[in-house]
Amino acid sequence: MTPDRFRRAPRGYPGYAPLAVEMFLARCDDALRSGCLTDPLTAEEIVSTQFPVVKSGYLRAAVDRELALLAERVGAVGRAGAAGRMNLVAGLGAGQGLWRWAARESAELVAEVASAAGRPFDSVPRWRSGYAVTAVDAVVGRVVAALEEWPSCSLRSADLLAVTLPQRRGGYDEEEVDGFLDRSAAVLDAAAR
Repeated sequence: MTPDRFRRAPRGYPGYAPLAVEMFLARCDDALRSGCLTDPLTAEEIVSTQFPVVKSGYLRAAVDRELALLAERVGAVGRAGAAGRMNLVAGLGAGQGLWRWAARESAELVAEVASAAGRPFDSVPRWRSGYAVTAVDAVVGRVVAALEEWPSCSLRSADLLAVTLPQRRGGYDEEEVDGFLDRSAAVLDAAAR
């Protein structure tokens, strides 16, 4: 079994159907490899794609961010014209926008945690379960340390996607934590490219 590309929504919560997402992303990868010559995929088509929603599917925010990055890259390939397409597909310029975004996103993530004064996420009411505060704080500490040394960080997006956080009553809001981890994983993934 291959690991999931994206974090999944908590049990019972809605997310995008993983198989539909994976099939569409495979099509996008093929289109980019061919310079969008064999598949006339457009940036508009990527951002307007809708997936079936299922329980415990891929977190929608993470998939939507990945689609936005793909749309930017496909748009760059389309604007490059025939002569410039091969350079963009090979990565000789396509990554510049991605790196600018990742550097900006990395700084924003670190600033968000720093400005939170010890409580970077909202807590859920005591009668509801959320992620255990101490476990989240430990993971966020590792993430912030990695983001501060970006792009030469040793932490990888796969490390974040493999994290399983314990639940406790009155813990941190799971959607907020998952959103932060997904954004951080996207930045770490950009450093690996």
